[in-house]
Amino acid sequence: MAKIKSSTKVITTLQDGDNVLTDQNQISNHIVSYYKNLFCSNGVLQESLLAEQVIPNLVTDDVNAILTMLPSHEEIKAAVFSLNKDSAPGPDGFGAFFYQEYWDIVKKDVINAVLQFFVSSWILPGYNSNIIALIPKTPDALSIDQFRPIAMANFKFKIISKILADRLAAIMPSIVSEEQKGFIHGRNIRDCLCIASEAANLLHNKAFGGNLILKIDITKAFDTLDWNFLLKVLKTFGFNDIFCNWISVILHSAHLSVSINGQSHGYFTCSRGVRQGDPLSPLLFCLAEDVLSRSISYLVSQGSFSLIKGTRNYKIPSHSFYADDLLLFCKGHISGLKAIKDLFDKYALESGQVISNSKSTIYSGSISNGRLNSIVNLLNFNLGSLPFFYLGVPIFKGKPKSCHLQPVADRIKLKLSAWKASLLSIAGRVQLVRSVIQSMLIYSISLYSWPVTLLKDIEKCIRNFIWSGDIVKRKLVTISWKKICRPYSQGGLNLRSLTTLNSSTNLSLCWSLLHSQASWALLLKDRVLRGNRIINHHIYSSIWCGIKDEFSVIMDNSIWLLGDGNDINFWNDNWSGIRLCELLNIPEHIRPFLSSKVSDFIVNGRWTIPPLLQQVYPNLLSIISPVLIPFELSQDLLLWKHTDNGDLQQKEAYMFKMQQFQDLDWAKYIWCQDIPPSKSLFVWRLMHGKVPTDDNLMLRGCNIPSMCNFCNNHVESSFHIFFQCDFAVKLWSWLAGCLNVVIQFTSLGDMWKRCDLNWSPQSRVTIIAAIINLINTIWLARNQARFNNNFISWRSAIDMIISNTALSGNNTSKLSSNSIRDFTLLKIFRISIHPPKTLSLKEIIWQPPPLNWIKCNVDGASNLSGLAACGGVFRDHNGDFSFAYAEPLGRESAYFAELCGAIMAIEFAFAKGWFNLWLESDSSLVISAFKNPTRPVAWSLRNRWKNVLFMLSQMNCIVTHIFREGNVAADLISKHGLSSLSSVIWNTPPLFINDCLSCNKLGMPSFRICSS
Repeated sequence: MAKIKSSTKVITTLQDGDNVLTDQNQISNHIVSYYKNLFCSNGVLQESLLAEQVIPNLVTDDVNAILTMLPSHEEIKAAVFSLNKDSAPGPDGFGAFFYQEYWDIVKKDVINAVLQFFVSSWILPGYNSNIIALIPKTPDALSIDQFRPIAMANFKFKIISKILADRLAAIMPSIVSEEQKGFIHGRNIRDCLCIASEAANLLHNKAFGGNLILKIDITKAFDTLDWNFLLKVLKTFGFNDIFCNWISVILHSAHLSVSINGQSHGYFTCSRGVRQGDPLSPLLFCLAEDVLSRSISYLVSQGSFSLIKGTRNYKIPSHSFYADDLLLFCKGHISGLKAIKDLFDKYALESGQVISNSKSTIYSGSISNGRLNSIVNLLNFNLGSLPFFYLGVPIFKGKPKSCHLQPVADRIKLKLSAWKASLLSIAGRVQLVRSVIQSMLIYSISLYSWPVTLLKDIEKCIRNFIWSGDIVKRKLVTISWKKICRPYSQGGLNLRSLTTLNSSTNLSLCWSLLHSQASWALLLKDRVLRGNRIINHHIYSSIWCGIKDEFSVIMDNSIWLLGDGNDINFWNDNWSGIRLCELLNIPEHIRPFLSSKVSDFIVNGRWTIPPLLQQVYPNLLSIISPVLIPFELSQDLLLWKHTDNGDLQQKEAYMFKMQQFQDLDWAKYIWCQDIPPSKSLFVWRLMHGKVPTDDNLMLRGCNIPSMCNFCNNHVESSFHIFFQCDFAVKLWSWLAGCLNVVIQFTSLGDMWKRCDLNWSPQSRVTIIAAIINLINTIWLARNQARFNNNFISWRSAIDMIISNTALSGNNTSKLSSNSIRDFTLLKIFRISIHPPKTLSLKEIIWQPPPLNWIKCNVDGASNLSGLAACGGVFRDHNGDFSFAYAEPLGRESAYFAELCGAIMAIEFAFAKGWFNLWLESDSSLVISAFKNPTRPVAWSLRNRWKNVLFMLSQMNCIVTHIFREGNVAADLISKHGLSSLSSVIWNTPPLFINDCLSCNKLGMPSFRICSS
């Protein structure tokens, strides 16, 4: 496989104009010369006031202070470990893996080198050296401009770049215009695709001058950006001289070499361009390109550039950027197009970024041929037609059909066919499908509702590829695609079913539509929503036709979180746990006329029911009273009921759509990161009864004579050759002796029970690896005997098992214990013991609060049945009991119980006037919640949490962590709540915590065993 992959990377011929170069020296000289010229500024750019005209000063002195402060040791370490450890190294040969693996050794030198740059604004010569790797843009790239140059910098330089990139990324959303979606935190490529799709569906609407979509291509956009222009833009934004000087030093210190056929050629400087592969480059590029983005918006604001009409309230935005990919949406007014052409020319003269007329395209709506010819002659762009591809996704009008999406399917089939799958194991093919194929589909499948037949056809090709290596060849003994697409824990391979994936992306997109404030969402909501109801008539929208059926799914599985109540229909929306119209059996024909909002029933922060309505529904007030009204009103929120935070991301949407099956006990054993996946996958097939033994082949119609190749005395079956045959019995008996157990198999699942005998983590990995390698060795021996007439003895098989198991046992990060049993087992398999960490005793003493303060220790508890409870104990400065409470919570998580206990403590303290409160918990998550109060908590606690934060603003409160050994009283109280049917409060200490209270009051320590 490596040889094949290497051969595809070799450049044997290269086209230079009309000449074809075949000599390696000529090819190398041509490539180096090309990139020297590409990255060299010609110095003929013109200064203008374009940046000053449109770029506002947005970077404040406080932001500049953060950007230019010296990095701490922690920030430098975070930058080192945030970079991909598997990324390619630079010219010095040391990649991220080296620095991360040996950080304790090199950290002092690395930190000093990084700090030297930030202190002196100077980089050592050669420190910023880069090797350019040439990545072909197309499989049949012939000329050098068809390769994409990716710079591989020395990792020690990338640390500096990463620190600056992380700082800059934090402020990018607030300074870069909304039209730019690339590389900006919180913005999504899907926003670009959605607005492009909506524009395409409105393209043929009648309008004076007609409607246009202009797809703009900038020639070598990253490589031709002028540095002087970039630095001027930074200064115009308000970046101070220190930061701009750092960027200038980084740009001017770069040296480049080009990797050609495995060898480095040339060593030259550059004077323009930002290198692809540098963490800082895309951010700098977006800042510079914001001049073009804001200039287009400026033309619109001046009335020089007309937009496509959207709806009554929203227009299609003027443009959409994803890095350097630009789409313009406009009317075909000649004057407006002249203005945009002048802008492009002016921008090119100042920035060095030239529009490629030959690669830019015009897509038109209902425009006369005469006007269209005038537009083509003016812009000198190509004339295209729908559908077209944008960011790898087809853009078309109307409902998605097979003809629109077939090119995407064909690309996937071509990719599968191109791989040399015969050189890959089944596990290797599964990984290729998971990492490459499904990622190729993700954007188009997340935008449209695909025809089911097309998805089934792709799944069929993927299934055949996995089992046979050929998209059209089907194997006899396989496991069904539905089972393959289950999670590992349910006996699958954790691949995603494309039909389920498409359904879940439709659900996720519908959720985004309801919650997003992006331009596409505002536009589409204005087209399809009337209040909280969807339209019934047809509209042209490639997106809406796929997600409209998910609207009812969302409404049935969501709940409104009360804010101010202005957006929630009192009767028809679910905000109290069930729709009131259903709970009160209001007739169906009346419900559409019920328009009252929840806010109509809130007066002075209290629920208020009109007397007449109270007579009709006497229990209405008791139904809605449990819904908490927040102290500080905010916007109402629609929340997904099946997640803790109330948000619906793609992962949760897929889990919701996926059919759930019971977890299989054996599945948790066979998939281990310390064991080769190919070996685990064979055992997975065996557990499903799908190994191609003679009995399974016969079940599929193969009439073959059958004989066990080990004993020649039995028909071959899976159970016989792996567990009953003398060869297998000898191997299992040997393993049983190693484990000092008796193994008697009645089913395939019995063998995994030997892993659960209180072994240390390292020994447990060893036993699992031994079982998996034993099964694989039996199969290897069977195949050698059957197909090669080579008989492996059982003693040789044991040596193979030991050798393969030693690899897993030695490579694992798991630790052993100090027991003789572990030592003996690991020695048999020639595995070095990973000793456990040294243990030490830590003294834990409960501390009373200061005078005039009260302290509450809180805790949560849960049992095996999933029930949870919380509780807390209040004590004064003398350590004397003041108050305690316990609350059963039903089926909730441990964190929910811990947080609920803390919330109740503050509520009780506020109600009792204890405004000097010391809150103590053994949950680090609870402590984190109070340190970061804006981070979302479970949606069912959200309003209580908001009210508690309001209470804390009126109190003196400190929140601290204590280990559970010092929190025994709260632990006992919360466990008591598990056996209670309702809330319990104590004004005098309950007997079961008296001993604990006494020990705490006397300052008696508890002890915690810690690993050092």
